[in-house]
Amino acid sequence: MKHKKYFWPSIGLCLTLLLGVMVIQNHFSTITNYRSIASIDDSNLRSNFFNEVKNIEAILFSNSVKNEQECTTIFNQLYLRLSKVRSRDITIDFLDDEMFWLMETGFKSQLRIREILKELEDKKENKLVGKACLTELRNFARALRYAQDYVATKMLETPTYQRPINGYVTLEDTPGPHFFINPAYQDKFKSWRDLESGDIIVSRGNAFTSAAIARFTAVETQFSHLSLVYKDGDNLFTSEAHIEIGNVAAPFSSHIEEENSRTVVYRFNNPEIAKRAAKIMYNRIYDRNSADDNIPYDFGMDLSDHKMLFCSEVAHQGFKLADPNTFIPKYTSAFDRSLLTFLQQVGIKVNQDNIDTFQAFAPGDIEFDTRFDMIAEWKNFDKLKESRVKDVVLTKIFEWIKNKKYTFKPDILTHLTSDTFFIGRRTPLIQKLFKKHFPKNMNSKQIAAFRALDKVGAILQKKIENKEQANQTVLTPIEMFEILENYRKEDLLKAQANGPAQSDFHFWLVPPTKK
Repeated sequence: MKHKKYFWPSIGLCLTLLLGVMVIQNHFSTITNYRSIASIDDSNLRSNFFNEVKNIEAILFSNSVKNEQECTTIFNQLYLRLSKVRSRDITIDFLDDEMFWLMETGFKSQLRIREILKELEDKKENKLVGKACLTELRNFARALRYAQDYVATKMLETPTYQRPINGYVTLEDTPGPHFFINPAYQDKFKSWRDLESGDIIVSRGNAFTSAAIARFTAVETQFSHLSLVYKDGDNLFTSEAHIEIGNVAAPFSSHIEEENSRTVVYRFNNPEIAKRAAKIMYNRIYDRNSADDNIPYDFGMDLSDHKMLFCSEVAHQGFKLADPNTFIPKYTSAFDRSLLTFLQQVGIKVNQDNIDTFQAFAPGDIEFDTRFDMIAEWKNFDKLKESRVKDVVLTKIFEWIKNKKYTFKPDILTHLTSDTFFIGRRTPLIQKLFKKHFPKNMNSKQIAAFRALDKVGAILQKKIENKEQANQTVLTPIEMFEILENYRKEDLLKAQANGPAQSDFHFWLVPPTKK
């Protein structure tokens, strides 16, 4: 699984200022020329971040991506370049107008990526692009958002930055650096009140579990949850699945109260199918809620069996029932074989035989389904400050699992308390105490795995936050990755010398035993 990277261009500032966008377009007309530019030494790229982003914008809005080979090469090179960006390389003064422009450009670039994908699809008979091109597009789009997250975190430190008047309310307040609306929908969408039946909302929760869900699949995403909107008259509802309580049909106010760090709205190109899908799923879930028999959360993430539903599956089944010929998402995700043990620990129905063919629907897959328009993106800067660190932590944990064969091994106390929660959820007199935290279909081993994940995640998060505070700076992903890797080595030596119980986190996340 690839690391999250911040966005860094590969063409020199002087070239852009002297020759302009048209020259850049011609310069990038061949892959050979692009590769030569991408190989410039890092020291030549330490210029003003504001101007570098201008270069990126010029590349994106040129016509340099004419086929899948160019898509794969260009976006891969840009993505790799971004992996080397450090906090010392970002020399922008972070003036208010510059920061706003950086955030706005990031949003427009997301729209442009979708346009490029659509243009490539239109050239293919089956309307689908290949895995290599799609993977690089996904990675690049993720890097764009993390670049915005970095700027958002810096904005919070700027004395002149003003938070929204009423605080960060999901899809609320006037457009600004935290809330951008697709120009094509400026007259149709102002806030959450303008949502329509069948709209899909993807969001990023604030827990370590959310960060893990966004990283379960082979290509990481930035979204952990998906909700299907239903509109009845002037009333808005969501149909969604939660790990703790199963599937619920709830007023939209409940969704707002969750205070997610990131929220993006997508709208299907056939409103009638979308409206039917929303109504079908709302009625099905509402009827079960009314009978106090919620449809359980599908930990197996199995799209072929709808007795239980996970969050993305709610929309998948709704669109399928509304129109048997409509399969969403257009591009499904795959699981990484090297994460098999962990995936099985948390209950996903994968094994040695099916993991390579298992069709997963990650919430972030909707981002690259070009049948949906991206309507708006909203962020809670306060939450982003923490979630970006959690994202790095989970990426690193999964890297250790994949490359160093680490496994979660909850200690005896965690197992015992997990067994207690499991039994308590089934004991009539006290089950209400556990209802909102542990569903009946989550077994004690799953509970223990998630709790161990939280324990290790919290320790690693604290390590990064302490380092940022000591350095009085906002760290970029590569810097955070290095801190965590050094910490792992130190804590491993401590575990080997004094026993796992005396280490910080090797008590719950352990490497393979040497034979």
